[in-house]
Amino acid sequence: MDKKEINKLFERYSQGQCTDAERQLVDEWLTFGDFAEIQRTDRDIDGDLNRIKSTLPVYRPLSRVRLWKVAVAASLISICTFGLIRYYNTVPFVEQNTVQLDVFPKGDNPTLTLANGQKISLSKSQSAIIIKASELTYSDGSTLSDKPDKLLNISDNDLQSIETPYGSQYQVILDDGTKVWLNAGSILHFPQSFEGKKEREVTLSGEGYFEVAKKRKQPFIVRGRDQKIEVLGTHFNVSNYPESVKTKTTLIEGAVKVNVLRSKATRVLRPGEQAVLDGVDIVIRDVDAESASSWKDGMLDFRNEMLTDILSEIARTYNIEVDYEGRLPQERLYGKISKNKSLQSAVKILELSSDAKFKIVGRKLIVSSKK
Repeated sequence: MDKKEINKLFERYSQGQCTDAERQLVDEWLTFGDFAEIQRTDRDIDGDLNRIKSTLPVYRPLSRVRLWKVAVAASLISICTFGLIRYYNTVPFVEQNTVQLDVFPKGDNPTLTLANGQKISLSKSQSAIIIKASELTYSDGSTLSDKPDKLLNISDNDLQSIETPYGSQYQVILDDGTKVWLNAGSILHFPQSFEGKKEREVTLSGEGYFEVAKKRKQPFIVRGRDQKIEVLGTHFNVSNYPESVKTKTTLIEGAVKVNVLRSKATRVLRPGEQAVLDGVDIVIRDVDAESASSWKDGMLDFRNEMLTDILSEIARTYNIEVDYEGRLPQERLYGKISKNKSLQSAVKILELSSDAKFKIVGRKLIVSSKK
């Protein structure tokens, strides 16, 4: 497809005159594509933007997915894989006002802390560590460069932990075969072995995705702030950051029981449901369960989220500081971003799609209101 054909295609797309096949092609380009191959210049992109923005309808809740893709069309041609649309209004298009610095997710090495207090820096070139009663190895079978001291003398009842700093994530495979992916800014506490225990219990602060090994006679317990999750064998995501008001548990597969520690209330989740806990009250809602765990696959997926919550996730992912100047607009946004993209890419679309404006200074993001 040459440039002339591409121009005609975008023209038809903006006017709603595409065939189903053409619309699907453009949607895939806008959402996931690499646009170098279709040779769009900055001037081309500006032209696409001007054509599409004039046809944007007022936001309708039932059509938000379609509108999300349309709204970010031209911007995604250049930065790819991040789209946001205002929850309740037409998207404003404004001039970008950021300091252009290449800021990508970057953090210190995850740290394994043994029960005897020894700290081991984990290699970021490895993707996972395997915990066994008598040894610790990486998932490729290689040994840790920092040798654990007296590992054999550590009791199975003594807890150890893995901490992922801002800008990094890691996977740990526990002694029973359970796999846990830890998001940035998270800590998982666990015993060296579950052997001989009535329950397999861990404690999470932050966010983790669990694929629990099935052992019906030995339930798996995840403790967090204000809640306890009971599992037999399942896949689920827990977001339990200390700075967040709410704790979210999302079930992808199997079944879990969420116990509220303060009120003693319990809820059993089915796949596709999310339990939202604010300390005492618990609300169950239907969600796109896969989006809740997309972070472990290199994507951040926001569905009707407050701008401040999105910025907290961006701060953890990119290992940056966020400073607020004045009062921010109370907006809810919808979209996704690839962790392979720069902070500038995220900021560009956030500024196009909200009433907030941004300035990047070093590894600090300064946020204020346009109004």
